Amino acid sequence: MTVSGEHTSYGAPDEALLTLGVMTEGLDLQKAQQENNEKIKNIVGTLQANGVSNSDTQTANYQIIPRYSFEDGKQIFNGYEVVNILRVHLRSIEKAGKIIDDAVKAGANRVEGIQFLSSHSTALYQYALEHAYRDALAKATVLARQSGQKLVPDPLSIKEGQSTELPSPMKLAVQESAILPGEISVKASLLVTFTTH
Repeated sequence: MTVSGEHTSYGAPDEALLTLGVMTEGLDLQKAQQENNEKIKNIVGTLQANGVSNSDTQTANYQIIPRYSFEDGKQIFNGYEVVNILRVHLRSIEKAGKIIDDAVKAGANRVEGIQFLSSHSTALYQYALEHAYRDALAKATVLARQSGQKLVPDPLSIKEGQSTELPSPMKLAVQESAILPGEISVKASLLVTFTTH
């Protein structure tokens, strides 16, 4: 007899991954890159001032994109876009709103998202896993009883399904970044095979 078991654990997030950066444009690539670099340096400075370690800041994406338009069937060069996106690991979410605001003041014109995390996600998953097994055992017990059989409580096999961690949504206010972390949910699923007699 093979039954499924599932459980979802919930917890308050205490960390976040913030993705933001700078897009500059211009006919001269070197000038567009220089402007971009200066703004990124200013942003990194504000991150450091807000207690974010350099090791928690990394480049997530860097692009140089030529821009063209078409007029009368002819391709016309309009300059370059330079995009530099940073991924920032916030070890505390208390200052997330201020960090975003300060980065925007320093030149960030791309705020691409924030994902909330829990430093206790392993414990949340283990709790969900334990209760997913209890769910599977309860189902097997009912099925065995209803079919007039006795369940052997030691499982023949346990197959772990893919765990899923669902972050909470982000909310940004117009004038000041208002961050609503909500809850993190971690789901565990199992397929458990029991024998009966």
